Amino acid sequence: MKELIFYSRGGQGAVTAARIMVTAALKDGLYAQAVPSFGQERKGAAVYTYSRISKEPITVHTFVYEPDCVVVFDWSLLELGIDIHKGIKPGGILVANLSHMPDNLPAAYSRVGLIDAWAVTRKIIGNVPPNAAMLGALAHITNWFSLESLLFSIQEIMPGKKGDINATCAKIAFEKTVIHERANVVKREGPYANMPADAKTGAWRMERPIINTEVCVGCGICCHYCPSEVIKIEDDKKAQINYVYCKGCGICSTVCPKQAITMVLEGGVLNASA
Repeated sequence: MKELIFYSRGGQGAVTAARIMVTAALKDGLYAQAVPSFGQERKGAAVYTYSRISKEPITVHTFVYEPDCVVVFDWSLLELGIDIHKGIKPGGILVANLSHMPDNLPAAYSRVGLIDAWAVTRKIIGNVPPNAAMLGALAHITNWFSLESLLFSIQEIMPGKKGDINATCAKIAFEKTVIHERANVVKREGPYANMPADAKTGAWRMERPIINTEVCVGCGICCHYCPSEVIKIEDDKKAQINYVYCKGCGICSTVCPKQAITMVLEGGVLNASA
């Protein structure tokens, strides 16, 4: 499964972009979802949109905290103190609405795709949101969904002339995207391949899942549903949890068919609801 975060300002079309991307992925026979985050946003305010693409059914419906790809519509968001690089997985991808390589990028990025989406959009369409151009760049650098499905989805969601010119914009951006390959990728530590070494997310936990090894049958269902992928089946066929990264969400205890997992408060006090 690939997870993405779109960073934008209100009015720049990132929510629509995520919707179009999901439609394109579905046309490619994949599973996909978009989870926009709305608050008191207005035009110009920061907006976060979370998306996932997978070859298998997606069972997670949370925000994305450790993205495989970050899509930045407006680089000036950094001036607001927004950490657009937060949680990026080593080997991750950055798609930025920029004409030049930015300074001081984290070493976690393995590929950077640059497109002056504003320039492409204004030349083809006018002073409108650059979402079609950003999607073209995203399709090019990730190859997670096809350009053909993207263009079809744009025309489907934006029928008529509007769809035609936006599809043209996406195609041109696809061709113009400049890709930078980066070799200095941070290696992960520990046996859990999807956990970045510098994000000890277990410190967020209010409750701790405890596995009753006498009841656990090693079915692996908890591993499948764990959104942080911190549970694995050991050689003794029993589930083991990496508490360094476990956030204590409780999903594992909910899905366990044998009720072998109990949530306790940090400090050892049994959760009254367990």
